[in-house]
Amino acid sequence: MSDGTLRTLLIGTAVLVTGLGGYAFGFFTGRSGVRAMEAAQDLSVPIEDVRNDRIRRDEMRRAAEEVATRQADAYAADGRFMTLDEVAPAQDELELDGMSDYFGSYWVGIVRHRQGPHGELCAVALNREPVYVGGVILRRAGRVRCSWDLATRLNRWVVRSPVTRVVGGNGGARAAAEQWFESIQVGCRRTAGDEWLRSILRGPPTDYGEMYEAACLALAGRIDQARSRLEAFSEARRSVAVNVLLSTATPIHRAEDYQSSVPVMELVLEFQPYNTYVKYQVGLGHMRLGNQEAGGALLREVLAQNLPRAWREHATELLEELDAEDP
Repeated sequence: MSDGTLRTLLIGTAVLVTGLGGYAFGFFTGRSGVRAMEAAQDLSVPIEDVRNDRIRRDEMRRAAEEVATRQADAYAADGRFMTLDEVAPAQDELELDGMSDYFGSYWVGIVRHRQGPHGELCAVALNREPVYVGGVILRRAGRVRCSWDLATRLNRWVVRSPVTRVVGGNGGARAAAEQWFESIQVGCRRTAGDEWLRSILRGPPTDYGEMYEAACLALAGRIDQARSRLEAFSEARRSVAVNVLLSTATPIHRAEDYQSSVPVMELVLEFQPYNTYVKYQVGLGHMRLGNQEAGGALLREVLAQNLPRAWREHATELLEELDAEDP
């Protein structure tokens, strides 16, 4: 007997027993036959609600797993994730939300049911961990977690979890630190003097405030000072701080200010030597700056790993150009 058949049988038995009990209670307390039947139905409603909740949640989890599989396959084949319209669940009652970064290096998806209660969802992250999304902590890339899972409920009891908030959540301390950083980041220049930096490095008195202070120092070219700030964090918080550092360097790198972004991303690599994405971007940055030897070495290193096809083709093209210039 399958698990689904057994579950249905148990639910049916419970409904029958509850209905008979409700009818007997109504009958022996002097109610009419109609009223006794109504009492039995009232008692069976909670059990039916439980069954409906289980069906709805199974649909959500199954849809999230299917979306994750399709997105992972698409990225492995073409180096890109599909759009929401391309990967949306077939069921009309299910809603899919998702987000990625500018480069499309990771993807985070959320599945909700239109008839479900507020806050009920399943989520998955690809190529990124840990992630905090809609109240669910995703500690392992590619694994679907739902708001009703035991692991999710236990994590909510953790006072401060070392996670990266990318979707949902109240923002809290990080939002305040981000707002402060936006107000002073223009002063975080490589030409900024020490006195000027000391005058602006007065972030919120929180971990996130210290993280963004470290980011400002790194963007100002004070790599040693930024490294010292990062090393002062606990291992768990340091992981978050390095991700903050990367998030501040990425838009600068995207604007092709490689002189400012490459040293910061190299600092990220010191703490995340496994990060193929950062290694690839640093290699490209060095090539653009004319540091062919350093850039070529990094690109050859990432080519030996399992790269998305688009990255591999670009890196191969750059290395072929380098080899043609220096036979």
